Amino acid sequence: MTETETSSNQQAEAMSDEQLLAAARERHREQSERLNSSASFPSEPRLSSRIPGKCLTCENPTTLERFICPDCDARATVSQISESRRKRTVRLRARGIPLEYARGRETLETYRPTTARQMLALEYALAWSQRKLVPLLVLTGPVGTGKTHLAASALVRALDHIDAQDSFATAHFVVFDDLIRHLQASFKPQFMSSEDELLGQYVDSDYLVVDDIGVKAPTSYTTGILFALINGRYESRRPTIIISNKSIGQLGAAIATPEETIQAERILSRLVDREWSIGIAVDGPDHRRSNLDTKGRTPNV
Repeated sequence: MTETETSSNQQAEAMSDEQLLAAARERHREQSERLNSSASFPSEPRLSSRIPGKCLTCENPTTLERFICPDCDARATVSQISESRRKRTVRLRARGIPLEYARGRETLETYRPTTARQMLALEYALAWSQRKLVPLLVLTGPVGTGKTHLAASALVRALDHIDAQDSFATAHFVVFDDLIRHLQASFKPQFMSSEDELLGQYVDSDYLVVDDIGVKAPTSYTTGILFALINGRYESRRPTIIISNKSIGQLGAAIATPEETIQAERILSRLVDREWSIGIAVDGPDHRRSNLDTKGRTPNV
């Protein structure tokens, strides 16, 4: 356990739930101020005063302040900004990032924690995006608590920083079942890449987010693929986020059949290795249902 996590747990034990939530909300307010003061890409409907990327005149990697490059003072036009946004969205979508995050509609700044654990998850996601956390972040918990929001936004933030430095990083955001279907498609004769080549793209990617692990009933094949993926990332210590609606205690049965319990134990052993990973169970109400309630509509049950 890290010193930060130990300190947070000690403070939590000394506080009531109300005090802990109040402290988390205060940290969120301060965190939002810090996030808003740093370089971030704007949401689609409005033009922000800060846009990471290369100046369209001098081509230096920079952050355009009020559409003015600090290096050459060139003023960017609205059409140039729109084209820069379009290219950024295409780059992020090519990495599998969902549209609302690729377009900047949902970011770490728009995440609104309502519990202390959600606040801590936000802090972990921000630290992960800055490479200030252990390489693996495991987000577990019920649906609608913002796990995908945090993971996708953290990945986008990390890639924006790399792209702004005119560097390049391979990255993938993938739902586990979609990965399995993609790999199985390689069995067809007309498919150009082999299963090993496709899996290697995810294992060797500089950044990887795998969503919805343990949703469907496991098979020997899916368990083997998951182990190869986790073990490959584990050995290379590459930045990774794993997301599941199952708790760590429930995950073993969700990722392996009874005949594959040893394989499940090998996977879980790597997921909880504190030298490589840190995990948090993100709690709270389903924000999707809450959004429907606030609009006066009856949520689906």
